[in-house]
Amino acid sequence: MQPLAIQTVKRALKWSLWRSGLVRALARAGRGGSEAQRLIILNYHHVSAGPGGPADTPFETGVAAREFQQQVRYLAAHHSVVDLAEAARRLAAGEALPRPAVCLTFDDGYADVYQHAYPVLRRLGLPATVFVSTAYVGSDHVPWWAHLSRMVMKTDREELDTAGLEALQADAAARQPFALGTRSQRLKALAALNEAMKHMPEAGHDPVLQALSRRLGVPLLEGQPGVWMGWEHLAEMARHGITIGAHTVRHPNVALLGPDEQRAEIVGSKQRIAEAIGEPPRLFAYPFGLFDASARGIVAEHFAAACSSERGANGADADPYALRRISLGWQRLWDLAFLLAFPDGPAARRVA
Repeated sequence: MQPLAIQTVKRALKWSLWRSGLVRALARAGRGGSEAQRLIILNYHHVSAGPGGPADTPFETGVAAREFQQQVRYLAAHHSVVDLAEAARRLAAGEALPRPAVCLTFDDGYADVYQHAYPVLRRLGLPATVFVSTAYVGSDHVPWWAHLSRMVMKTDREELDTAGLEALQADAAARQPFALGTRSQRLKALAALNEAMKHMPEAGHDPVLQALSRRLGVPLLEGQPGVWMGWEHLAEMARHGITIGAHTVRHPNVALLGPDEQRAEIVGSKQRIAEAIGEPPRLFAYPFGLFDASARGIVAEHFAAACSSERGANGADADPYALRRISLGWQRLWDLAFLLAFPDGPAARRVA
């Protein structure tokens, strides 16, 4: 059977199990009584108004507003949506959680979260945590991953050859020529380039972006107004049940920084949020989910809990400073149901 046919059959099977309610029954039978010590943390980035992806992260980290509403209503009906700080405290203390417990998180601080997610959460009275990189709040800054995504998705070139780009050569997946003829090929190329640049020192980002801009024939943006929330948006959300968490100052890979730089990024973001919102944040999320022992130690000095990008559910033995999350992209509702039912399975591990 051809791969496309296999994929179609799998989707049909998922949809049938979801519609029949069997997926939840199978999940409950498999977990037994473990749900009292089991926490699933969902991670969103963009919530787009349209059916397509947001401009700077087109498909892999966005969800359409209509899909988001459906997902949140499903969660409210079939799960206990709980506050992340309280859930992390209960896990660490060995206390029971509501069954089945789910937390909602949003990374980076994009304006479309305020525009399309916040009204739904407020209407339903659901808690959530928004992790913000404080230097970007209210700015028109275009981060490197947004430049990269825009160029790869908008180019009219059919191929990208990265030969000669020394900064990318350390990552074997980024050394190959990339076919760009189809959307899936572009997403595959984007995933490989993103992964390479996450692990690259910040000084290497601009030269790589300039070179890719020339090869792909797509100019870099000077700025992009309206992408980020302002402090007034964050303050309003904080007054209405949304927790504001720290996500560093400039969103670097903290594992690549020295201890002094790590402290400046981690503690600096906490201080800026406290100044702007009037309350110091208790929660932290590592940019790209990446950290080392030094960064974890600094975070543990200043926060009650922190989120990583390791995928899966959190049990009684979870590290409160490396909580697992499941990142959501353009999944349908039945895909979400399967991720919630089997958060440690291969479907959850494939989510970027």
